[in-house]
Amino acid sequence: MSNRLLLVYQDEINVLQKRAALNAGVDIAAILKAEYERDELALQLSGASDRLQQLRKAIQLQAQLPSDQWELDTTGFVRPDQIIGIASSLPDA
Repeated sequence: MSNRLLLVYQDEINVLQKRAALNAGVDIAAILKAEYERDELALQLSGASDRLQQLRKAIQLQAQLPSDQWELDTTGFVRPDQIIGIASSLPDA
């Protein structure tokens, strides 16, 4: 989802730059804002990716797995579509 948002920001920047090149009344602040938001999101994505790699490495070391070629088994995880049913079956507090 975030990668798609990056593409949206890039498209917005491209449109604004083309309008500016055509002298079509583009506010430079709008271009700068879109570039800033795109760059901030890219930094967040990069940080999340780095953190994920750190967690995978920690799991590999703790489980003493032989290589980086492993996958977390999520078959028993609660899916988003199951949350309402589980929450409604919980006793009232």
